[in-house]
Amino acid sequence: MNAQKPRSINSVPDLALDATEADRRKAFLELAPQDARLLLELHALLADQASFFVDDFYAHLLAFEETRRFIPDEATLNKLKRTQLTYFNRLTAGEYDADYLQDRLRTGVAHQRAGLAPKWYIGAYNKYLALLLPKIWQFYRGDEQKLLATTRALLKVVFLDMGIAIDTYIDANQQGISRKAAQLAALNQVAVAISSSLGLQELLHRI
Repeated sequence: MNAQKPRSINSVPDLALDATEADRRKAFLELAPQDARLLLELHALLADQASFFVDDFYAHLLAFEETRRFIPDEATLNKLKRTQLTYFNRLTAGEYDADYLQDRLRTGVAHQRAGLAPKWYIGAYNKYLALLLPKIWQFYRGDEQKLLATTRALLKVVFLDMGIAIDTYIDANQQGISRKAAQLAALNQVAVAISSSLGLQELLHRI
């Protein structure tokens, strides 16, 4: 997590997130190599239990009309489950590099553009924790120190992901405001042109 020359890790033009910014975020969350090691150990323990996560997670989403509308049919459900399983596996894989953050940024932008409101998107992280924390307790209930350390490591990564997701919504709102301001400015110019004494051809050219 050493400082390095900024480089763009974002192929999505809406939001810039370079490696220096990524390192600053992880440093502020105190996401350290030992956290990655703990999560990688948890990852191995969860290896044969991943299916429980996606099944329970999507059963939860299907229970609410606001999230169920993003899952119109069985084919979509199966596709989303495969995508979610990939994320679930990466969440505890111990690799939180530029590629991981790029994927989180891309996913946040996709959810924002699809119209998934922040309250539902952020609420999904509550479900992640509700599913994972009992597993951590099950694995480490005889070792309180490791249980707490692993739980804290998981929370750091979840909050890292949530921060990136929130940024995509803030950025989209700022862009929307900028677009509306530009549109109003253009309409104002048209109104000024119409109210002037320009000839027809010049008026059409201005518009």
